[in-house]
Amino acid sequence: MPHPALTPPPARATLLANSGVAMTLAPLHRIVALCQTSSVALAHTLAAALALCACDPALFGAGTEAGAGAFSDPVGGDLFGEPEPVPTGTANPAASACGAVPVAGRCKDDKTIERCLVVTGVGDPQVTTSSCGKFESCTQDKGKAVCMQHAGKCDPGASLCKDGKTLRQCADDGAWNEFVCDNGCKQTAAGAGCSPAGTVGYKVRVTYQFRGPNEALTDWSNQTTLAPVAGLLGLSLRKDGDGYTTVDAASTDAQGWLDIQIASDTGQAPLILLIAGKVGADGNTLDYVIARPDVGDGEQDVDLSAAAVDKAKLWTWTVDPGELDSGTTVTVTEAQNSGVLRVFDYLRYIHGQANTILAGLTLPLVVWMRPNTSWNCGACFSDTPVTVLGFELWAQAWLPMTAEDTSFWADPVTGHEFGHWVMAGFSTSPREGGPHCLGVPTLPGQAWSEGFATAFSSLMRNDPRYYDKQDGSFFWLDIAKRKYPNKAWSLPKASLGLIQMHDENDVAAIVWALAGQPGIGKQNALFAVSSTRLQVDAAKRGYTRHTWGVAKCKKKDIVNTGDPAPFLADYLDALVCEGAPGSSIDAVTLPATQFPFPSTSPVCD
Repeated sequence: MPHPALTPPPARATLLANSGVAMTLAPLHRIVALCQTSSVALAHTLAAALALCACDPALFGAGTEAGAGAFSDPVGGDLFGEPEPVPTGTANPAASACGAVPVAGRCKDDKTIERCLVVTGVGDPQVTTSSCGKFESCTQDKGKAVCMQHAGKCDPGASLCKDGKTLRQCADDGAWNEFVCDNGCKQTAAGAGCSPAGTVGYKVRVTYQFRGPNEALTDWSNQTTLAPVAGLLGLSLRKDGDGYTTVDAASTDAQGWLDIQIASDTGQAPLILLIAGKVGADGNTLDYVIARPDVGDGEQDVDLSAAAVDKAKLWTWTVDPGELDSGTTVTVTEAQNSGVLRVFDYLRYIHGQANTILAGLTLPLVVWMRPNTSWNCGACFSDTPVTVLGFELWAQAWLPMTAEDTSFWADPVTGHEFGHWVMAGFSTSPREGGPHCLGVPTLPGQAWSEGFATAFSSLMRNDPRYYDKQDGSFFWLDIAKRKYPNKAWSLPKASLGLIQMHDENDVAAIVWALAGQPGIGKQNALFAVSSTRLQVDAAKRGYTRHTWGVAKCKKKDIVNTGDPAPFLADYLDALVCEGAPGSSIDAVTLPATQFPFPSTSPVCD
């Protein structure tokens, strides 16, 4: 059986003949007090998750960025254009909205980090602050402001099995406490805990409905498809007084099966909580999670208020073993927000691929999704930390969830945003965020960031087509054919030099083509982004980050911040420096007429 993290989500083919059954709605009173766990139960990961689960009764069981998605401009104007030189001008950091606060952050004091927030699809950078933990201090590491754990201190709430009988838990003072477990210590998918008595095995298979595009790429298919969901976190709970305690934790396998222990006494009202999240290998942190912020319907600002984050809830569904026999298949339907599980399926797949190809994605992520809510960036990403339910997550993505577009079915967009996640985790982002339009050449940093994300998405899906539905309109493009459906493709011009305006989708086409070249291949094309050439002092080709505004898809008020930023040429340097044949790169970039990268004289470390 393939490892669940490496099983790609199916594109169209129906995998399951059995449609399963709808999960039984758990009465709300059964889950309003799930935060009450015993002192030696599983890690604070579980306690934090359970505290969210006063589930909304409406819940089941209880792309592109702004301006990038359509071929028409609501205020008119020619959307397509030709490449041109980047405007020259003296660097003026003070003119940037963040002033002297760097995008990599700085220590405002021992406990506080200031950062210049740059969201991929929002034009105005903003200064944000985050606080270090009780036993952490702010420090600079490789040019970035980070919170470092104090020597000799553990993370309060962390847990692990010291041996088969002894549980270690980190106390509030940052020191380890030890407990002897009568029934043995068990390491689960969500931390360690003492194995409880009075349990029995239970299995349930979790599947979900999704829609792909129709064959003509004009809208979503009229037919739904079923797929198993791998890597979904399951918590087994039992009634304990007025609340619930945790019995076990496990994750679904590649075929969607959850194999878990439940309370054998039916009087303890066993309940299984399914959470759209993955706990880290240490059992005490989150690798990624999908959450609902406390915001309203309609378009919302990605700069979430503290209250919106503090009142956020994880996406959860419940299974009632008292009503569903072991061995049952359950199906999360569209009406029960199966779109969230489609996004989750790509999260676990891309996280698994990144760890296989790039060796260790260490950038915990929260994806914000709420029914009837869209975002002022469209769909976007930022590697700005946020504390959700007591967990510090180092990156955020915002995906719309509206009935008009149901763009959570747009796998290319989901893969694109997670491509930004991979760049931020393994490489150096140019941090040029702002409105941009399809087919319009943009500044080199943004073109590189967006282009890599699109190419990454296509390489993960083995499909060069990018499609989405925005504002009720479906659109597509093909990076292998360099084709828009109704407009000419904008190519770079050698006469303009390396630093020129560039169509982000042409950058994507270059990365896609490189992955198919002799001596390079998909794995090397992706691995190059993690090269030290793109991690430390990445911007050796002389490009600096810009900010700007947009009117009718035309750049205005362009400001050179003076901050070094990588772009396509730096990535090509990394490829050559890692051993890629220059001839293979030349075959794609066509330096004499298109992108004039000097493959015979790369700038290496």
